[in-house]
Amino acid sequence: MKHVFIINSQSAEKKRKRLTEEIHRLFPEDEAVIEVTDHPGHAKQLARQYASEGTMLRIYACGGDGTLHEVVNGVLGFSHVQVAVIPIGTGNDFIKAFPSYRSQDFLCLENYQDAKLAKSDVLMVDEEASINTVSAGLDVKVAYHVDKFKQLPFAHGVLPYFLGLLVSMAGSISEDLIVEIDGRREAFSDYLFVVAGNGRCYGGGYCPAPKARVDDGWFDYSLIRKVSRAKIITLSGKYKKGTHLAYKEFVRDGRAKTMRIWTGGKRIRLNLDGELYETSDPLITLAEQKIHLALPNPRSGASG
Repeated sequence: MKHVFIINSQSAEKKRKRLTEEIHRLFPEDEAVIEVTDHPGHAKQLARQYASEGTMLRIYACGGDGTLHEVVNGVLGFSHVQVAVIPIGTGNDFIKAFPSYRSQDFLCLENYQDAKLAKSDVLMVDEEASINTVSAGLDVKVAYHVDKFKQLPFAHGVLPYFLGLLVSMAGSISEDLIVEIDGRREAFSDYLFVVAGNGRCYGGGYCPAPKARVDDGWFDYSLIRKVSRAKIITLSGKYKKGTHLAYKEFVRDGRAKTMRIWTGGKRIRLNLDGELYETSDPLITLAEQKIHLALPNPRSGASG
């Protein structure tokens, strides 16, 4: 099997260097290829290029959720390709869909020598796939500002997310939308968050869909109506832990196959795996078992 490592050039230099050293130590030169991205969309292009060769292949998405998003869209439709995740980005939220693992398990390349194979559903918006979450509302406003703050030299780790939240809270915090779940209209009309989760977490560790599983043939949704800014601060800790579902006066949740967000023809921004996507009246559907995952097997190597 060919092993292709697609490394996000925006990841920390120290992490990239350590990963490259590990690849050279563990893989014969004729089995492993290292590609470093140099522009947005490059990971998708590279993944599609290698997937199109038709040989058995494992592509390692080395970066954050955005890198994984691009790789998933590059290999969509190619059943001979496995996707592995090496979380050297900032958010790294998709791996939190696997609570029995530590992040270090995914970082140790020896754990992939006898990888566990699994399949993952994906969420589809138009022709775009999202393996983790699709959302609208305040979090998208935050993501928009996070992208800006990430360009600043001092903004590392979760700091861009924190600054993005502060700026977003200063403006309009809700969206006037009509949401239909499997054809059934929801009662709320002014939404703070609208989230469809194949995975559990997003936005640097917030947990809108704590019960979600990537392979169960459903997505979990979390709809939160507009509340005051003071209430947002009160509930933010619960949203991070995934205990917000208990507040039924503010929250609707469940499992579904489809979600339609009616915007009245107005274009809105969505958050797909941390990447911004603009459309109108989006229909979110679940496509079952579209991605073949290679998960780490800590028993096959050191995970410390």
